[in-house]
Amino acid sequence: MPAPAPVIVSPSLSLDASNSLEHASRPRKLEGYDLYRALGSPKYVVAPMVDQSELAWRRLSRKYGSQLVYTPMINAKMFVDATNKTYRSNNFDIPNGEEGAYAPSSSSNPSTFPVPCTPLPSSSFPSFPTTSPPSASAPTPESNLPQATLDALGDRPLIVQFCANDPAQLLTSARVVAPHCDAVDINLGCPQDIAKKGRYGSFLMEEWDLIFSMINILHRELDVPVTAKFRVFPTVEKTVEYAKMLERAGAQILTCHGRLREQRGQITGLADWTKIRAVKQAVKVPVFANGNILYQEDIIRCLEETGCDGVMSAEGNLYNPALFAGLPARLDTPWPPAVERLLDDPTSSTPTASSPPSPSDAIDPDAKPQPAPKRLCTQDSIPPLIDPSHPSCPQHPAYWSNVSILVRHPPAWTMALEYIHVVRSLRTRTGASAIKGHMFKILRPALCKETDLRERLGRARIGERPKDFVPRPVPDMSGQWARARVAAEGKSTEGGMKADGSDVGEKEGEKEWLWEYVQIIEELGVRMENDARTLTEGGQIPLRQLITTCPHTSLPVLPHWLCQPYFRKPAPQPVIGEDGRVVRESKAVRKDKERVGREERGRREREEEVRRGRQEDGSGEREEVPVVHGF
Repeated sequence: MPAPAPVIVSPSLSLDASNSLEHASRPRKLEGYDLYRALGSPKYVVAPMVDQSELAWRRLSRKYGSQLVYTPMINAKMFVDATNKTYRSNNFDIPNGEEGAYAPSSSSNPSTFPVPCTPLPSSSFPSFPTTSPPSASAPTPESNLPQATLDALGDRPLIVQFCANDPAQLLTSARVVAPHCDAVDINLGCPQDIAKKGRYGSFLMEEWDLIFSMINILHRELDVPVTAKFRVFPTVEKTVEYAKMLERAGAQILTCHGRLREQRGQITGLADWTKIRAVKQAVKVPVFANGNILYQEDIIRCLEETGCDGVMSAEGNLYNPALFAGLPARLDTPWPPAVERLLDDPTSSTPTASSPPSPSDAIDPDAKPQPAPKRLCTQDSIPPLIDPSHPSCPQHPAYWSNVSILVRHPPAWTMALEYIHVVRSLRTRTGASAIKGHMFKILRPALCKETDLRERLGRARIGERPKDFVPRPVPDMSGQWARARVAAEGKSTEGGMKADGSDVGEKEGEKEWLWEYVQIIEELGVRMENDARTLTEGGQIPLRQLITTCPHTSLPVLPHWLCQPYFRKPAPQPVIGEDGRVVRESKAVRKDKERVGREERGRREREEEVRRGRQEDGSGEREEVPVVHGF
């Protein structure tokens, strides 16, 4: 599809030469990899999530290694109305001065990113055992865990996301938040019915002229860069063509969600990393990969297979805020696709991680997507993305120690309490639906077992925040975390979790606010400590031996007292019709396939029984069930 011409949406927003003097007087905006480097070259990104990536959650995610966070999606049509103060304050509260605020120790200069990182091992975590003592001169591996406390983290770098279908409304809304963020993102990927009804998100995928005009008007008129998040098409060719159109329009970072618009709910299925990889190879701006990120191993594998500049997580982060915790602060990506291109053509000028592409390079609008290059080297000839000496490397001797597991999957009840503390530390209000949603996601594995507490949590009232409420700093939880980690290993600890109200306020009104939640969480914590003590036999059984495998997905399942991802029972992959659209199978067709599958499994089981009956093995020993050593 040829590049659409810029659309003049209104006389006041004309993009013709009459504005050239105004454009010339503006300072040059950061573009492409200049923007990416100014953001701190983020590798670990928290996705925009409606009613879930609010300020309190962003702060908590930053503490556990997230390097870039997006706001929830904001509807530009509603945000543009300056008289609708309730919608504005609920979605981006500017008057309180916390959303989009820089950390106290930094300045308004983006070059201060990223925040200083904590070396591993640190005082926060016990030392990682190694096969041999490290050299005194050996550098301590650096993790992505910031040194700053929760109160000192701020809310930068930050990208604000809008959904829209009108360029004028979008520009007006974006100008309101531009002074408080590093970029504005356009949602082109929401697949929900509300997006279809409102005509935004992925339901604009066929309206390329409109999409071009929305991105281009922000690129020309807004003081901060514009980025875009989108879903893929059924074919690689159209997906690449679409991505290149977004780049031509002015998007400086692209986030590619590797699922189709129809892949949602019960037919979510898997994201297609091959399409993400094709997008990365076709464009010259940074690309974030989104989809299939449940465990830390998925993060590294995604970066290696797609060559993207960062990985974005949505549900994985919601169920385990420590998804990124402990990973290296910096990684040299894109890798290995850029290397493969160089191997194919030694004279190629394809940029590498050390020499990122220049955003000023000309983009050929007529260039056709190229097929993935043939790999000309063996896996052994490519160095690993993570240094094997780093504790987050799966090959590290201590990777499956209790300490390392608890860095990646901390005790769920303590994480929930810490989130409550963050909510209480902010002047900015956190919506009741957001708080309750986070509680059910963080505590899900435990609540599936403790059904009475799940029912109580569903009925619990958050209460009213007092009008004279004064935010309280997040308390030092290092001691509580240390005790919780010991308890999660099943070892005995002194005292117990007490719901005495000391952590929810001194005034009676403050005790009522969130008090029911605190009681339920702490009672759940007591039960989880008892379960951990019983199942580990007082800490004698390591946590790695308690990891099981889901029979439906073959994915690992951790002990229920730890933060971990939630995954649905796999649904059949969508069927692509002749017109390139997804065809949903009828119930009759699905039932017929299920019947054939049952018959096939039954036949195989009968053949296996006959085969075993013919074997003359008199040992009588049962086959040992292997221990899961990796995710």
